[in-house]
Amino acid sequence: MTTKTLWQGWWSPISLILAAPFTLVSNWIAYHKLSQLQPAAPVFPGQRQLIPGKPVLHRPMAYVALIPLIWATVVITRLIISGA
Repeated sequence: MTTKTLWQGWWSPISLILAAPFTLVSNWIAYHKLSQLQPAAPVFPGQRQLIPGKPVLHRPMAYVALIPLIWATVVITRLIISGA
């Protein structure tokens, strides 16, 4: 869900300011807590563990979030420069 938030969670003003950052921070906190737990044991003996999938930063859609971040950086920089 973190990758989906990075990919799709920035495209409305409310999401850009409130929802996406809150979701990303809460996902990071949950990930941090879960990473401190012992590895899970299979429910049934002989059953294999599920494959967790690619890490978030190895998924191409995670980098779509750079678009609004670069845009915000440019806008803020221009506001600062024009105000000086």
